[in-house]
Amino acid sequence: MATLTSAIKKAKKITGMEPIISGQFYYFDYKGYEVSFAQNGSSDSATCFYTKRIGQQEDYNSDYFCGCFHDNLTQAFRFLDRKN
Repeated sequence: MATLTSAIKKAKKITGMEPIISGQFYYFDYKGYEVSFAQNGSSDSATCFYTKRIGQQEDYNSDYFCGCFHDNLTQAFRFLDRKN
């Protein structure tokens, strides 16, 4: 499992930006997409790697949730690199 510290460092290096922090979630903009992950409880580990197009909103009145989960941060960025 990736450490939170290394995930933040890697995302900062790839995106060239500081994270937007909301609670335990960290958000980065990359090629028109939002890459996010969360701190796993109070430990120094990252989890819930997620990508979605910037501006897309979930429809909480249906079963539709935009974006997709990834196993790790590298997989999330490679997925976006293939899309663009």
